[in-house]
Amino acid sequence: MPKQVPQRAVLHKVKSGEIAIETGGDGVFLRFDCDCLDALPYCKAACCGLHGIDVTDEELKQKVTYRDEAGKKKVLPMLSIVTKDDEDGPEMIRNSDSFCTCLHRGTRMCGIYNDRPATCRDFHCTKGPSMRGWRLDLARHISHE
Repeated sequence: MPKQVPQRAVLHKVKSGEIAIETGGDGVFLRFDCDCLDALPYCKAACCGLHGIDVTDEELKQKVTYRDEAGKKKVLPMLSIVTKDDEDGPEMIRNSDSFCTCLHRGTRMCGIYNDRPATCRDFHCTKGPSMRGWRLDLARHISHE
């Protein structure tokens, strides 16, 4: 008799919730049903590599506390970490590798997490009933026992 694959299996419990895998007819999804900061060590900041992080004119005027990978703090203007996508495009935080300038490449943690723009604060990859999470593959799980 084939093994039953659970619809949802918790992979890891974190302080603010859980990280789970969910299977369905449309694929296999990794869900982060927790706060962003708790998910970062596991998701490796995949959202920080999306098209770019828009920054509003108001946010450009603000100063942010930047922490380097060693935890050393410095305060700098948001404008100093922003790049323009093109002449008419929005202001963005993005490096040449398409990841956010503030993302530490070694730890995959945000250098301005407490002062991050609204685009980042408002984004969550899996919270909410209509969000499935990150698709892992489209393979069906079939046991050959």
